[in-house]
Amino acid sequence: CDWSSDVCSSDLAHDREVVLLMPMEPENYPRNNPGPATLLVNMTPGRISQGLRREVEIANPVVAVGNFMGSFATQDETFMTAVYDELRRAHLPLLHINPAPRAVCRALASQVGAAYDEPDLVLDGETRRGDLKSLDKAWTAALERIRDRRHAIVMLRLNARSAAWLRSEEHTSEL
Repeated sequence: CDWSSDVCSSDLAHDREVVLLMPMEPENYPRNNPGPATLLVNMTPGRISQGLRREVEIANPVVAVGNFMGSFATQDETFMTAVYDELRRAHLPLLHINPAPRAVCRALASQVGAAYDEPDLVLDGETRRGDLKSLDKAWTAALERIRDRRHAIVMLRLNARSAAWLRSEEHTSEL
């Protein structure tokens, strides 16, 4: 059991929606390596499905699967068809994070009847540098940016710093 699965089952996951960030093959792999459990373009569709299913089961309950890296994989129709087949089986959408210009995900999702969306905002770098006040400032700016929409998908990278931030302060009532 790793840190992320511990967090998913902890108090931090209570009243929050968890998205599994699935490592997918980026351009320039293996120099750019997303780490263990990475789904690769040269895998068979069955192996892609099996790997994705295993990670979803470990992280459950999740509300969506997002790509972690994956700039190369998300451009490959055969790869993404296997991903969508498994996501449809699990009744989960793909949350496409930072789409590559030649990504096939949006158009392919429409063709195969898979659920697809993109986050409106991603708080990532803010969770890895600075102090909790800088994360608070980024969160306040995010709320201002989306306030008039009344609905938005905001991704927050979960790490030790952002976990501490989530456990503290009054901003939790705004989540």
